Amino acid sequence: LSKKEIELLKRDINYIRTSEPVWKKIEEDSFFIIICIYMFAFSLVPVPLVFNFFLGYRLNSKSSRISRKALSTARKKVSNRSEKSSIPASKIIFSYLKDKLQLTSDNLDPITVEDLLRDALDASLLNELIIHLKVCEGSYYGRMQDNSETDIEQKTIDLLEKIDGQIK
Repeated sequence: LSKKEIELLKRDINYIRTSEPVWKKIEEDSFFIIICIYMFAFSLVPVPLVFNFFLGYRLNSKSSRISRKALSTARKKVSNRSEKSSIPASKIIFSYLKDKLQLTSDNLDPITVEDLLRDALDASLLNELIIHLKVCEGSYYGRMQDNSETDIEQKTIDLLEKIDGQIK
């Protein structure tokens, strides 16, 4: 054996016990304390789940918070429009869809919206949305006078509420 191996053996031999271990008897009081500690530890297991259930909405990411507030943001934009508005109602719908679907851009058009929402909405609501988008853009860019702004605003809010009910 080498010198190092002998030193290692000597250290190992130092930890070998040859006498009987002294066992301490557990008293009734200490047994009760141990049981209480274990019960307390097991009762702490569901605490993170309960905490997440009640306060989980604050722990979500920024994008999910934006997605949840998309409808209220769109309602504010529609109600803040003036008669000589600088943004059309279709842009508000595109902005809503950007926030709700977490898209990178709100530069959309009715064809892109149809492709995006084909699987998410039923056909009648999707068709109603596309027609409304075309009317909004026509009345804004073409200055069509047959659609009043209040009708367009109310129809926009109604459509956004229906869409929000189907897209989760």
